[in-house]
Amino acid sequence: MKFHEKHLNKHHLLHAPHKWFLAFLTSPIHFCIIHYKKRYHLRFIHAKKLFFFDISLLLSAIIIAAGALFWFTYDPTITDLVYLNITPDQERIESGDIASYTITFENNSDTSLVDPTIGLQLPPGFDLQIAEPASRFSKQTNSFTFPNIPAGGSGNATISGRFFGDVGVEYPIIATLSYKQETRDQREEKRATVLATLPDSTLKIRITSPTESTSPSALLAQGQSPITINIKNTNDIPLNNVILSLPQTQELQVTTDKENTQIIIDELLPNQEVITPATIITNIQERQEEATLVFTPTIDVGKDTFTQKIINYPIAILYPAITAEASWEQNSVQPNTTNNLNITLTNNGTTRLENMRISFPVNNAIINAVALAANIGNVTNQTFTLNSNHLANLQTLPKGSTKSITIPVPIIAYPTGGTDLRLSLPITFEANVTGLPSATFSKTIRSADTNIGTWLRPTAESRYYTSEGDQLGRGPLPPKVGKETKYWALINIANGPSQINNLTMKTSLPNHVTWTGKTSVSHGQDVSFNPQTRQVSWQPGTLGAYEKAGVYIELSITPRQQDRGKTLLLLNNGTLSGTDAYTGNTLTKPLPNLDTSLPNDAIANTKGILVQ
Repeated sequence: MKFHEKHLNKHHLLHAPHKWFLAFLTSPIHFCIIHYKKRYHLRFIHAKKLFFFDISLLLSAIIIAAGALFWFTYDPTITDLVYLNITPDQERIESGDIASYTITFENNSDTSLVDPTIGLQLPPGFDLQIAEPASRFSKQTNSFTFPNIPAGGSGNATISGRFFGDVGVEYPIIATLSYKQETRDQREEKRATVLATLPDSTLKIRITSPTESTSPSALLAQGQSPITINIKNTNDIPLNNVILSLPQTQELQVTTDKENTQIIIDELLPNQEVITPATIITNIQERQEEATLVFTPTIDVGKDTFTQKIINYPIAILYPAITAEASWEQNSVQPNTTNNLNITLTNNGTTRLENMRISFPVNNAIINAVALAANIGNVTNQTFTLNSNHLANLQTLPKGSTKSITIPVPIIAYPTGGTDLRLSLPITFEANVTGLPSATFSKTIRSADTNIGTWLRPTAESRYYTSEGDQLGRGPLPPKVGKETKYWALINIANGPSQINNLTMKTSLPNHVTWTGKTSVSHGQDVSFNPQTRQVSWQPGTLGAYEKAGVYIELSITPRQQDRGKTLLLLNNGTLSGTDAYTGNTLTKPLPNLDTSLPNDAIANTKGILVQ
């Protein structure tokens, strides 16, 4: 079209816009003519018929697409014109509080809403107690039924109930308005939702120090700290099956005095508070400035269990530390002597230590507990603890300081409990940390070893009769002047926990005693007698650990006139010696003197022991 080509340009747009606009409106016709000339004219026999047929198909497709679009986008409902809202009446709700909500509706359409009902979907922990208007509420269906709502009509309803739930979790409360339009049978629904979050709970948990009303501000990296757990019900109804799970990690553990990992309260009455002592056990290996204690409380409401406010206590970590060394003054010690235990402590931690306590277990088979405790401490349940007077030097141990203390450890006269004994003590150091009077820092080390020497225990007695009544001696009893009476000297030797080498026994016969030559020994060669020195000797060589030996000698006396009415000496100046094969020390023990008083011979004493 020449009109279209002439006027659809920039010049006519600026100077004759009416003609430009008319040319624009004829653009489809112009496009069809151009399309016909290029695609149909002179190419087909029935070009015009075919062109009009194609145009008809295109227009039909456009009409069908427009109809489908209208069909799928047409909404006969009026939900956009119906207003429904649900709002809380309180700004903040705690788990266990009474919660109230107002439901408001309004018909902004031009038709009535027929048979309207408002259904409620409430969280599992919401116990609905009040619904207004009550006459229009059904507990069975949990819904309100209202009369028809005319165009422009409105109304409201309220619900109220006790609301329990998991603290910090969003709970949807849904109100659904269902109705029919006055001119339609199909029901329509309008839904409103409010998200309720319970930021706290009426179950209150507090963690305090036993001596203070505030929470502990710091803990030891390794140690134990007593705390008090306070659980209170601030609600006006009882709470059932209250369970507080205590922290149980590898680094932080909290246990009650009964070593439970949970505090369980079957029923917590309104405003009742339960106070439970507990202990925080810390074992933090890697250095960190802060740790968090996590306490998780739960309660049961009906068949549901709800987690209440989780208690997170961030707490500073202190790192007290000591380096301790414990060495013996002597590498080996003999029984019935004292070995000094020298202890050196260095505070290489980050805080000052106070009120140091030192203790170690007492092996009664080696250590003389009574002598150990005298003046320096006490022994309870086989554990020795130094008293405060002896620890005066260690009452405070500032950072970086080094202090020493010496503990005299007495060894009993006859140690037992094995062979070649060694004594090594596990020593426990406990102290309070400055600023944490209720916390205890502890460390245990093991002292160096000290060898415990063996012992020799000789016993000797003179007899005329055995304890069973057999006669050993010969001659008159009581002894008579000028007549010979023979006695037996019985010497028994017991060895301790280590072998004895070069064992030698020596004793002397007074001038009035005669050597008869009758002897008996349990070990080694027989007893020898030197008439010039009047010395009796016995050298068995070795005596094994805990082994016993016996030496038995017959001795004779012939009393003189000046001996009448007396008892006479049989053996004197006796010694027992040997070398401890374990420690290398030389042992020397005196032998008791023997005479004719026969203190252990009851039969002889009845006959008489004084010379007549």
